[in-house]
Amino acid sequence: MSDDNHASASKAYPFKFTGSGGEFFKIWLVNILLTIITVGIYSAWAKVRTLRYFYGNTILHQASFEYLASPVQILKGRIIAVVLFIVFGFVSSLNPLIAIALLFLFMFATPYIVIRAIRFQHRMSAYKNIRFDFDGQLGEGFMVYLVWPFLSTFTAGLLYPFVHQKLVAFYMSNSRYGTAQFKSTADIGSFYKLYLILFAMIAGAIALGAIIISTMGMSFSQDVEAFKEHSFTIIAGAYGAMFVLYFIIYAFVSSLITNLIMNTLILNESIHFRSKLPLLGMAWLLLTNTLLIVFTLGLAYPWAKVRLAHYRAERTHVVTAASLDEFLGSDVANSTALGDEVAGMFDVDVAV
Repeated sequence: MSDDNHASASKAYPFKFTGSGGEFFKIWLVNILLTIITVGIYSAWAKVRTLRYFYGNTILHQASFEYLASPVQILKGRIIAVVLFIVFGFVSSLNPLIAIALLFLFMFATPYIVIRAIRFQHRMSAYKNIRFDFDGQLGEGFMVYLVWPFLSTFTAGLLYPFVHQKLVAFYMSNSRYGTAQFKSTADIGSFYKLYLILFAMIAGAIALGAIIISTMGMSFSQDVEAFKEHSFTIIAGAYGAMFVLYFIIYAFVSSLITNLIMNTLILNESIHFRSKLPLLGMAWLLLTNTLLIVFTLGLAYPWAKVRLAHYRAERTHVVTAASLDEFLGSDVANSTALGDEVAGMFDVDVAV
């Protein structure tokens, strides 16, 4: 069968998000109030309630995703993380050298913590009663999370696209849905192309800013009083321009890199993913969401989060020639929440 015939025979299954800002606002408000009242203890339940809401309202082929972790699992992990943090603080006050040694120990333990965190999050996620899993090994994780990032610091950022590709490949190609294996086909060249575009955007933004500043400086060089009179407007305009440019760059990462990762992702050699997040559309969405949150003093956060979930879902599809109903997998064992919560406590980012 030719590629054209194969493509025409394939069917695209769109993701849908059915949540609403009003519904999530109630959950969000209760989560905040009970977390404050219980001095943070309820935060474990708040996390589970939030994830279950977003998982449960994410629909693929008339079935929703599930988040299976219990609040007690999360709470136990957080208690251990807090105890470790207190012990570290106490030891640091007694002997700074021991504290430095503990920091190095934690640094070398980072791959283990991150892998445990990813594995926990995968195993607590399910679709059609089949759990996800993660098979990443410590040796490869050590290279991806420590060695390559460390070496990239000596290359003025030139190695970062390579590091990012290795991170994506490690995360995606070690993920499973039941017994079916994910695989990332994104090559290093694709990442370098995108980062060259990003570099050009940043360089252009810096050049534009320099031109604006120099032009203003020349305009007011002979009139100090005029500069003082309009200084607030000038500063506000400069910050406003930086604000807009920041969201364009952030949208680049959120759209084009997400598209690259998703469009090169394969499951079980037959199921493909398609993401079509437009750069300017994402920039506008992120900008307006931020303005909504700022001007409502944070009260619009639930609507902004739901709005982003809707936008991402409706532009993401699963493409396969076979029926999703025929796709089978197997369940996996439970995992401890320790890795997830220790990672959160020490601000270890496990996302790709």
